[in-house]
Amino acid sequence: MRQLKFKYAKASNFLCFGPEGIELKFEEYGPIVVVQSQNLDVVDENGKAASNGVGKSSLPEIVVYALFGKTIKKPKKLSHSDIINFQTGKELSVEFQWDEYRVVRTRTRKGKTDSGTLRLWKSAEGDWTKENEITKGGMPATQELIESIIGLSYEAFVNIFIFTDDISSCFLECDGPTKREIVENLLSLDKYRGYVESAKEALKSFKDDIKLLAKDYDHLLVELASGKQRVTKVETQETEWLAAKKKEATVLKSSLEKKEKELSESDGDGALKAYREAQAEIAELTEKIPEYKEQKANLVAVMEEVKPKCSKVTDTEAIFARQYRDANDVLADCVATIAKHKKIVDSIKKDGLKECPTCEGSVDETKSGKILLKSTEIVAAETARKKELEAAVQHEKQQLDETRALLKKLTDMSQQVQTRIESFEAEVTKAQARISQLARVKAPDTSALQMLLENQIGELKQQIVTKETEIGNSPFKEILVTIQKELVDKQKECDTKKTELDTAEAEIPYYDFWVKAFGDNGIRKYVIDGIIPALNSRVAYWLQYLIDSRIRLEFDNKLEEKIDRYPFKGRPYVYHGMSGGQRRRLNLTISQSFAYIRELNSGASPSVVWLDEVTMNMDEVGVEGIYRMVCELAKDKQVFVIDHNPVLLQMLDGCDTIQLEMKDEVTKMVQ
Repeated sequence: MRQLKFKYAKASNFLCFGPEGIELKFEEYGPIVVVQSQNLDVVDENGKAASNGVGKSSLPEIVVYALFGKTIKKPKKLSHSDIINFQTGKELSVEFQWDEYRVVRTRTRKGKTDSGTLRLWKSAEGDWTKENEITKGGMPATQELIESIIGLSYEAFVNIFIFTDDISSCFLECDGPTKREIVENLLSLDKYRGYVESAKEALKSFKDDIKLLAKDYDHLLVELASGKQRVTKVETQETEWLAAKKKEATVLKSSLEKKEKELSESDGDGALKAYREAQAEIAELTEKIPEYKEQKANLVAVMEEVKPKCSKVTDTEAIFARQYRDANDVLADCVATIAKHKKIVDSIKKDGLKECPTCEGSVDETKSGKILLKSTEIVAAETARKKELEAAVQHEKQQLDETRALLKKLTDMSQQVQTRIESFEAEVTKAQARISQLARVKAPDTSALQMLLENQIGELKQQIVTKETEIGNSPFKEILVTIQKELVDKQKECDTKKTELDTAEAEIPYYDFWVKAFGDNGIRKYVIDGIIPALNSRVAYWLQYLIDSRIRLEFDNKLEEKIDRYPFKGRPYVYHGMSGGQRRRLNLTISQSFAYIRELNSGASPSVVWLDEVTMNMDEVGVEGIYRMVCELAKDKQVFVIDHNPVLLQMLDGCDTIQLEMKDEVTKMVQ
């Protein structure tokens, strides 16, 4: 275990200490130090100064305030301004040195406000220079660094550093939840209580969010169901409407058949029927002729576009054909030149050259050699040139072939378009001829009945056309498209919301886990259960000093105590039925035991412990127990004792002492 070695403490203008200040050099004192005092401001009738109210309890406050910026007693009710010495009102300064560290904290009051500084150094040699200062930017950051170095929180440090006379706040005086809270604070488990509250709040907030998601999802389901009902209703209305319209069309067609039958029966020689059929065919052909003409006009426009292209491609084809012929001619000349000079070379190599192939003059041997060399060079040069010419010929041929293929394609297209133009012209001519032929069918003389039937038939046909057009343009079609689209969108929205809801609900176990993990039966209980055996062992250890092992006390895992006489005599103790001195010693036993557990848990142990008026209301037997406890503590720590009990002070006679003196409400140390 790492011991925090206390070396030096100093304070000025702090609580009862004035500008002269006070210093504690821990290493100059022995293992047990008795703090005594006299109050010169309070003198009895015999001229003897009182020993109370001098500020002995302010000595440990120097250490705690220097390290944590808080006081031991009532830290929430004492502001920084309250602890500046009220007589001087000057800047408060406290200093504390331990191990290889030094901390200095100051506070200045200005009107109703106060401000302060916090500085920290690290030096194994005690060289408190700027180079060794490790102060962080801002007091909170430096405070965090100090606590990380110590390894103890404020609550934990106070609980293992000082033991006071306040039995009302002692462990056994508390109810179950408070006991648990005290233990959790001692073991630095208090943060987990914050975690569990945060986890509960997060879980509640998350469940509230899920409720909103579920509400939104249910609302969407209602809207989706309503949308489906609307679709079904409109589809039913459309089906009924179509059935009604088709029925109306069927009735019209039936009426038409009857009228046509009546008309046919009234037309004995069929002249009226022939006339009617001729007129119907004329109307049909008259409608088709503009269509034929429009299609012909479109094709003529295409021909107008194709003709310039054909002309341009034809010109290009002629150019490429000429270039191809020219390239072939150049290649042929090259081939002829090669053949000619190969022949000269072969002739010279075979029989020699007697006559010049150019001027036909006689040739001697020297000139023959020159001619051979020149012809050979010509053959080589022309052969190389031949390859280039062949490539050029091939390129020209490829261009010519591609152009001819394009020309053929355009020509074929022109022929096809022209053929279709001619076919449409023929259709127009044919239709016009047929119309002329049908126009010669004259309307017969008809009776009034036939005229009436003819008009009725015409009206029925028009009504049937209107009805069929109406059936093909259902007024419900657009409505259905709209609400079906809305239904698809609503379904997607529902699916998205359902996915969000399922995802959220799947995370609830995660939040439940942390609520349980940080809850009363989670990690805090696990840690407390783990320390119960060590706690009970340490309680037994201290009981042998404080109560001479005549009482046995053990805790269960709910921190409920069981107090027995030892050896057991058949009836356990009831804590609140015990004497004040017994209860004080039991609580001191538990305090010391918890201090040990806290030190084990943190791995840090202060080298100094303060006992402040711990013998209050104790008999002589109890004081002897306290003395044994002091001697046992002094084996490992430096024990500072503040007490007025004469029996204890007599037992501690011969130990080092610190003498404090108060005058004019300011305390100082005297020799």
